Amino acid sequence: MRMSKYRFYFLTLLLFVATAVFAQSKSNIAVRAFYYNKNVFLRWKLDDAKSYLKCAKDGFEVERRQSGEPWQTVGTVRKGNYVDIDDYCKKNDNGILLKVMLYKEEYLQQLFDENPTADRDSIRRKFEKNIKGSDDDLYEFLLLGSEFSVDVAKFAALNFMDDKVMTQQEYEYRIRPVDSKLKYTSEVVKVSTARNYSLPQMSKLSVERTRENLIFRWRITKEMKEGFAGYELERSADGKKFELVNDVPIIHLVSTKSTKDTCIYTDTLPKCGKTYYYRVRGFSRFGLSGPYSNIVTERCEDDLTVFPKIETIEFNKNGEAEIKWIAENPDNQKFEGFEVQRAADINLEKTGFLSITKRLSVSTTSYVDKKPLKHNFYRILAIGENGQMNYGNIVYATPHDTLPPSIPTGLKGVIDSAGVLTLTWNPNPEPEIRGYKVYFANDSNDVFVSACDTFLKTPQYNDTLFLGSLTNDIYYKVAAVGENYGQSEKSPAIKVVKPDTIAPAVAVFKSVKQDSTGAMIVEWYDSPSTDLAKTVLVRFREKHVGWDTLGVWSGDSTVKMIKDTADFIGENVTYRILVSDESGNESASLDYVIKTQYVKPHCAKDLQVTVDRNLGEIELHWSKCGCNVFMTRIYRIDDGVQRLLVTLEGQETGYIDSKVAIGHTYQYLVLPITKKMSQVEKSEIIAY
Repeated sequence: MRMSKYRFYFLTLLLFVATAVFAQSKSNIAVRAFYYNKNVFLRWKLDDAKSYLKCAKDGFEVERRQSGEPWQTVGTVRKGNYVDIDDYCKKNDNGILLKVMLYKEEYLQQLFDENPTADRDSIRRKFEKNIKGSDDDLYEFLLLGSEFSVDVAKFAALNFMDDKVMTQQEYEYRIRPVDSKLKYTSEVVKVSTARNYSLPQMSKLSVERTRENLIFRWRITKEMKEGFAGYELERSADGKKFELVNDVPIIHLVSTKSTKDTCIYTDTLPKCGKTYYYRVRGFSRFGLSGPYSNIVTERCEDDLTVFPKIETIEFNKNGEAEIKWIAENPDNQKFEGFEVQRAADINLEKTGFLSITKRLSVSTTSYVDKKPLKHNFYRILAIGENGQMNYGNIVYATPHDTLPPSIPTGLKGVIDSAGVLTLTWNPNPEPEIRGYKVYFANDSNDVFVSACDTFLKTPQYNDTLFLGSLTNDIYYKVAAVGENYGQSEKSPAIKVVKPDTIAPAVAVFKSVKQDSTGAMIVEWYDSPSTDLAKTVLVRFREKHVGWDTLGVWSGDSTVKMIKDTADFIGENVTYRILVSDESGNESASLDYVIKTQYVKPHCAKDLQVTVDRNLGEIELHWSKCGCNVFMTRIYRIDDGVQRLLVTLEGQETGYIDSKVAIGHTYQYLVLPITKKMSQVEKSEIIAY
């Protein structure tokens, strides 16, 4: 049986109670009134729920007089009957407090009738559990509901319209209970029918757009605070037909000094590439809407994902640079075209990229730079239909010699025991070259990368290598660079062997954890050294003597995990991995120290979480595992903060959380309490 029909969100609504219209009064019945369209509208409230329920039982009488005349009864106001209120609640959730306040027993009987096979005591307990707060709390919320709905105010007998008044007059009003035994005094209010009540003009609406949201702001003056009960934000796709954005009234909440005079509301644009129009207006505590604010517009544009990728840059015999590119367009976006940009230095703070073309069509895929610089950094700019921009890759190009230098010959090298590398080769036969470039790789099939940033003037290269790397050899090539930066092909690669003086790289623990049976699951990453000969896993237990060998494996073994099933009793345990290479060099991993634990039993299982955003609730259910559970504690992690929600009796296997808020993430922990404690069951993280 679902009890959502009478589940209320008092925690959320409690934020709004401060907006109640009635100021403090020495009378038992506070009254407010205004004149509009030839009628006088009245609203009132009593000090507390007990007084209200007494008076609402038989209703109220509205009395009126003019100066010097006796009081006259002009109307009797009674609460709505249960049938009418029930029909209203089927269409309007904000009327459910009427049923709880005015017809609690009738409401319970309705629930009994709707669930004839269910246990009545269970229905009653769940009903009372879901109605959080005292009668005074419920009464405050009922008053708040009356602020936003004339229908609720009428059903609650807190509203009256006097349609028998004359213009250009002054009247006094007061309210008294129909039951004359109830001695409650009423505030006397004066109303002038000389002019209609009107809501003040809205202040200026402004909007700013962040990456994902629109933030609307408008000022709240003292006059507006007294006139408006809430606000409505409307949106239009064409500037003519507007639709309501907010599902519930926008209420001005003071959170900081900077927002005490400003109302703030956040919205998201339904679609990018389209202009939307917004306006806001206030409404009164008697259901009247005020004038609209100014209209503001906003739009967002989809990011341009067209990526213009330079494929080649070639210099012809005239020294001109021909640039060719392709346009990667994974989203098949429409765009306006390209511009070719060039910089003289990659340090953009000095020079920056400048367009060297006008707008090129989307079908253009090449361009000839007739006057390239000595050093050129090129990129292609793609331009979207709405001015979006996206840059492609940056490619360096410089005019080169027509004939590059010859390939260097005679390359040879050696590495001594200190790691000092010496490369030498034959000088090039060309009379003038700019220098040489050295390239290296860890494997002959790898890509060779530059070993130095400058050109070498002589056919020799020295470097100091780290002998503790994972490879024992390294490969080198050399190329000659002409005066105009034309570069020869690279020489054939040579292999230079490092002296084997280092221990193998250590193995690394991946994880060590205790499973539900109490066994330790030990996982590790092997040493990456290519000359690995042996791996040994050892263990030391607190209060035991010596290290225990758990396994020995050869260098080509694929074992990377074992299950240590010793009887652990909560002591500290240390694991270590020893590896050795073919030369006898040995390395030890960092010790992994872990405190073992007694294994707690699982006393709850199959934790299920159901989210109902329409009702504003998250429902938990779980199953028992046969433990003797005394009680169950429910914890909630709200955006990283954990707190205890409730403590349930041991036999209960479900809970409904109605104190949730949009935009939060939640995780729930269920902890059954037993004689020896038990495991905590965790839910998935829920984005509400």
